[in-house]
Amino acid sequence: MVSGLENAGKVVSYVNKLFYESVTPGFFATMFLWRITSMATRRLRYVNCGHCPAFLVRADGTCDELGSTATVLGMFENWNCTVGEAPCRPATPWWCIPTGLTEARRRVR
Repeated sequence: MVSGLENAGKVVSYVNKLFYESVTPGFFATMFLWRITSMATRRLRYVNCGHCPAFLVRADGTCDELGSTATVLGMFENWNCTVGEAPCRPATPWWCIPTGLTEARRRVR
């Protein structure tokens, strides 16, 4: 068993395997998992398995989109996941948009 976010791709691949073997075909889950690797390097590592993107919003108004690094969990037996990285400066807020919010559309008259 692999542990820790140092090996996040392997951990999430194992989670996918377990999920694939235990759910009814056609069911799936999305997931966003993140960790700041260290205060010294100030790097954020993440995996985004089919979830809506998260946004790292900086105090100066710039924004990094943390998009998908893999498809959804549980639908495919042969599945790969990569790990994304982004710089995370001190006091940088970040937002994870919940599912559905980005799909909502405003009615225009």
